Amino acid sequence: MTPQLLDAAREVVVRSRAGDQVAIAHIARVRDGAKAGNPVLKESEKAIAAYIKKHPQRESSRWGAELSDITNPVAQQSLWKARACVPQVYAVIVAKTAPFLRTWDLLVGILHGPLLTTENPLTQTIALPGSRIGGCAKNARQLQIIAANPRVPISTYCRATGWELGE
Repeated sequence: MTPQLLDAAREVVVRSRAGDQVAIAHIARVRDGAKAGNPVLKESEKAIAAYIKKHPQRESSRWGAELSDITNPVAQQSLWKARACVPQVYAVIVAKTAPFLRTWDLLVGILHGPLLTTENPLTQTIALPGSRIGGCAKNARQLQIIAANPRVPISTYCRATGWELGE
């Protein structure tokens, strides 16, 4: 299993445990596709099962109440406090805190940071293959475009979410 697949499995399980219905539906679609014989989805199902086996949910936790086992609160707070910085400084802070944050936390931090224009250094990471920061920057940029222009349908970012919202 590739590191990207393991990271995606971790992220979808963490999000589903937090009550994210899109993540829950994604796991169900992976399960159904694996049962149907899709080899890619069989591998994804194995990665999800491996993460769940290695990181069982605590019985005392409720949706959204369980703390992440990989997010460093100090790094998360540093990223959040730096949102008002100029893009060049913010990019350095993102690079320094990224290894200590969940992908979702990193995405939200970038989303609420400086606008991802062509001059922003984080925008340049989008073109880097396999870059976790680049992937988060790409998603954050798409969400910033949707937020700035209400006429852009949400389904351009996520078809499942667009469908849930009736687009």
